[in-house]
Amino acid sequence: MIWGNIHGFGLGSEDRLGWIWLVKFKKPERNSYKDGYVIGRQMNKYMDQLKEERTLSYNCEPIVLSKDVAFHCYSISDLVGT
Repeated sequence: MIWGNIHGFGLGSEDRLGWIWLVKFKKPERNSYKDGYVIGRQMNKYMDQLKEERTLSYNCEPIVLSKDVAFHCYSISDLVGT
């Protein structure tokens, strides 16, 4: 996860994040997934955890988002098999 803040990964108590990049690296050369698997659902789960302040920064403080936070989600994966 990468977020935009002038202090890098050190957030102050009043700082709210305006944008976040979520990058999911999938296992290389994986050739099958369970029926009904959708990568987007996993990203949605991560975004929900962030919105509900259930994710902590490196110093164990909750990551607080602005009301109009922009998520940029990317999945890095192979196109192999089904």
